[in-house]
Amino acid sequence: MKYLSTLLVVSIVVLLLPESLLGQHYSIKEKGAKVIFVDANGKKVFPEKYDDARLFHEGMAAVSLARKWGFINMEGQVIVPLQYDQVDRFFDGYAEVMRDGKWGYVNKNGEEVIETQYDYVTSFTKDLAIVANDKSYYIINHLGEHKSAAYDTISWGQDGYFTLRKDEKFGIANPSKDLLLEPAFEEIGAWHKGMLTVKRDGKWGNWRDGVENFEDPDLYIFIADEPPIWSKNCDHAPDRQKRAECSGMEMMRALYGEIRYPAVAREEGIEGLTVIQFVVDTNGQTRDYKVLRKLGGGIEEEAMRALQTALSEWHEPAVHEGIPVNCVFNMPVRFRLE
Repeated sequence: MKYLSTLLVVSIVVLLLPESLLGQHYSIKEKGAKVIFVDANGKKVFPEKYDDARLFHEGMAAVSLARKWGFINMEGQVIVPLQYDQVDRFFDGYAEVMRDGKWGYVNKNGEEVIETQYDYVTSFTKDLAIVANDKSYYIINHLGEHKSAAYDTISWGQDGYFTLRKDEKFGIANPSKDLLLEPAFEEIGAWHKGMLTVKRDGKWGNWRDGVENFEDPDLYIFIADEPPIWSKNCDHAPDRQKRAECSGMEMMRALYGEIRYPAVAREEGIEGLTVIQFVVDTNGQTRDYKVLRKLGGGIEEEAMRALQTALSEWHEPAVHEGIPVNCVFNMPVRFRLE
């Protein structure tokens, strides 16, 4: 039986008590039933008050009045009219916006460059995004042009690669390289340093730049049949799943005890979720740490330090289909200011 280890979903919550939440140069502060933007000295920088607001990112902040959202720039000017039901942050110059249950994109000139028409969208990365309608997924560019056929699902890989699924088979695409490998793999594992773990004809191997290796491959898996166990204090549990759950709780306590809120982040009011990726290898050692989601103010550095200090050695490595494997974790660590 395959199960998702509780280790994958652990969040560490650190509580402090500042006065405001940092934006990009500006903070957000409650004023009665409204919110305002203030500078580092607590001085109001824009005359407008909003019902809700989000931190600046790429020079733009989402703001809301009467349950409608838009964006302002660093001068407080409304660039994207407050006409959307939901919005997300700007990435690579574009932000996802939703109106009447459908998603599209706006640019920093306030133009709706891709009309609200999709059931699901992702942020743009290097001019590409994933969208879906009626359970059919596509890759598009910033002009809204389809860069792939329809698939049952499409997921981000690494370095411009995507993984595709259709009729329970998996394939690979990289539009920037005009590469398309139609779904033929029975299963896939994790991407790691440009290599994807794949399964073909019942045998596990690796795929890299069109070359397959099924002879003594180095396998990387996100969700293993038998996930790695961090704590040796859980050997009393009756089975692997219970031991994994026990180990997850032990791990959370170890991280909570190790992590310290960075002084810069505390002073500037930065909070949120950072995500650190790392590998528990077949020897039970952690390696290949990588920041997937940044917040600034020293938060991701502190999260990585705490993980490396508290979780460097694991009691048992992961096993998948009877084979020792490297297990890839995307670990969320939440820093909360209250």
